[in-house]
Amino acid sequence: MKKDSSRRDFLQNAAVLAAAGVAGVATSAGAQETIVAKSKGKMSIAPGGEKVKATTMENTKMTTVPLDWKEVYYTNCPLISASNVDQELGWTREEYKKIGVKYGFLRSDARNDWYPHYIHNLDNLIRFGGLFPPIAVHADIRKTRLLGVTQVYEGGVMMVRARDDIYNMSDLKGKKIGLSKSMNQIKNDWWRIQEEQGI
Repeated sequence: MKKDSSRRDFLQNAAVLAAAGVAGVATSAGAQETIVAKSKGKMSIAPGGEKVKATTMENTKMTTVPLDWKEVYYTNCPLISASNVDQELGWTREEYKKIGVKYGFLRSDARNDWYPHYIHNLDNLIRFGGLFPPIAVHADIRKTRLLGVTQVYEGGVMMVRARDDIYNMSDLKGKKIGLSKSMNQIKNDWWRIQEEQGI
């Protein structure tokens, strides 16, 4: 992009790129089938009469709305970023409306749970967030299309209790550092990844 391009220009370009994927190229067409094969998936009937994809993996049920290439769902990590501001100001919805694509939050439909944010099993999903879930889904051979990147500097600090005799990083020499571990076997343990990366 040119340096003088505005964020609105970027949003418009991103919407067009996403629509190109939404309208014609189903890059992750096999994604839901892969999950179903692994997890004994079945179809269920929603209150409106349409079929809804429902899968069960490790005793956890996952659901997504019926696929419609004329609509797009958006989800973002709770990061301090300009993209969150764009969304809250309505700019993102406005750009999709210009090209005739219906826009909604991932959780705007009760039939969508949080799992598409992590495992990308909703084909018409636009996700803004960190790289850890996309890397994991690529390892599972589910396709994710990169629309753009932004740099987020989150700083580098370590908090200790006031009564601890630790003031510098060198004071950690010889000590053990623990990492959390999620019991959720479906989504990747992004919190643990970030802890290790931070250390």
